[in-house]
Amino acid sequence: MTLRDKLQHPSEYVEEVDYSEHSSKKLIAVPLTIFALALLVLLVTYLLTGLPVGLGFEFTGGVNLQMQTDTPIDQVEEDFSTIEDVPEPDSVQAISGGAIVRYQPLDDDQMSELQSFRDDEYPDASIEMVSPAHGLSLLYQSIGAVLFAFVLMTVVIVAFFRTFVPSLAIIGSATIDMIVPIGIMTLIGIDVTLGTIPAILLLIGYSIDSDILLTRNTLSGRRKKFYENVRNAMRTGVTMTTTSMAAMAVMAISAHFFSIFILRDIGIILFFGLGMDLINTYMMNVAILRWHVLDRRGLR
Repeated sequence: MTLRDKLQHPSEYVEEVDYSEHSSKKLIAVPLTIFALALLVLLVTYLLTGLPVGLGFEFTGGVNLQMQTDTPIDQVEEDFSTIEDVPEPDSVQAISGGAIVRYQPLDDDQMSELQSFRDDEYPDASIEMVSPAHGLSLLYQSIGAVLFAFVLMTVVIVAFFRTFVPSLAIIGSATIDMIVPIGIMTLIGIDVTLGTIPAILLLIGYSIDSDILLTRNTLSGRRKKFYENVRNAMRTGVTMTTTSMAAMAVMAISAHFFSIFILRDIGIILFFGLGMDLINTYMMNVAILRWHVLDRRGLR
């Protein structure tokens, strides 16, 4: 089967996978290595900047101007960089039909100068201000929402399976599925914003979906048919995940061309998160479940 066939018909590729030929250590090593690299990226970023990830305007505070204009982006940047007594913009970003100009928090005099310039040169530009204190409060609320969702997911998984090892495997997989995309975000310069937080929350649901399917199949089926049970789960899980990855890739590429950056960022996060979920579920979790179902009972 060619690579193109595998991508077009992922469920057929499942039949070629022979887990009996691979040791559990080798299966677990791949996702744990990727996880370690993601943690290293976050650690290095923290040592260099004081934060493990980049934070968006909503969390750091500042001033945001959004405008519809035909003026070239280079000219917009030059215009806003030459305002007297106002520091240069933190970033100037082109969007479909206009631009977004962001500043670090400004004092009252600087805001007055900026508003006067806006009124004279770009009267249609809207100004949004977020204080650092409000941004920090919003950040804590967002972190709390992610932690609450994760804790609730943990409670549901433990209550459903009532078995320590399979539950721990699912929780561990969900953790890695979130950390790795965050590391990739940091690596390619995507900030954590109010728009990307929902994508991280979605990864919790996506990751446990395929894990639950795999775990339920292997625990409820006959132990002697462990590998067959794994393949049955993979036929559905791999097809479902690769289809979602394809949809996220199309969304990210389309959004990039239309300068809809929030949709592009969400697509990128979910694409890499779902890819990591494939690795975690069908390498790490299969190895853990094989030990739980077969190895510790001496059945393999």
